[in-house]
Amino acid sequence: MSRFLAVRALTLVVGLILASLIIFASLRLLPGDVAQVIGGTSASAEQVAAIRDRLGLDRPLFTQYFDWLGGIFAGELGNSVVSGTPIAGEILQKAQVTVPLTLYSLLIALAVALPLGVFAAYRRHALSSRAMSVLGVIAAAVPAVWAGLIGILVFSSWLGWLPSQGFPRSGWADPLAALRSLTLPALTIGLIEGAILFRFVKSATLSAIGAEHVRTAMSRGYT
Repeated sequence: MSRFLAVRALTLVVGLILASLIIFASLRLLPGDVAQVIGGTSASAEQVAAIRDRLGLDRPLFTQYFDWLGGIFAGELGNSVVSGTPIAGEILQKAQVTVPLTLYSLLIALAVALPLGVFAAYRRHALSSRAMSVLGVIAAAVPAVWAGLIGILVFSSWLGWLPSQGFPRSGWADPLAALRSLTLPALTIGLIEGAILFRFVKSATLSAIGAEHVRTAMSRGYT
């Protein structure tokens, strides 16, 4: 087991290093001058050179790579070319919505998949189990964008139960409003992911039920 974990850890490290090299190369070796893009068409040669010096673009690629990698580990991701604000701050700002939405949709997916998957496995010969399996396949095949549009039409436009205008500008200052704004996209993502997870839960439960020790226990009256 320890050897397996060591190999997996080494594979992960090598994969991360290769990914960082590919990302760095794509940022540095693509056609175009980043300093010229930042400075704009009206920037003089001296201004472009100053931008290149500030960003370290005039240094050797080997040095640039380790500076860039060190900045990532230190949380210094630089500034956005568009807004000029720190990229780390923008990521944290977006994460205040993305992370809760991910957790919310995950809870919905688990709440749907676990009980229904176990029920469908125990009632595998019943019509309800077969109907759930068919509905699960259909739900898993529905594009999230299309499902989201249907959700907006039904729950926002027709019923008026949930907002569809996005996350409130006040953020989490009003937790109830924030959660209501996340409910519709969380339902869309959670139900689709739950349909996929449902199939795995049902399959795993069927395998567990079919195990010899489980069948022996059930034959003795254990449930």
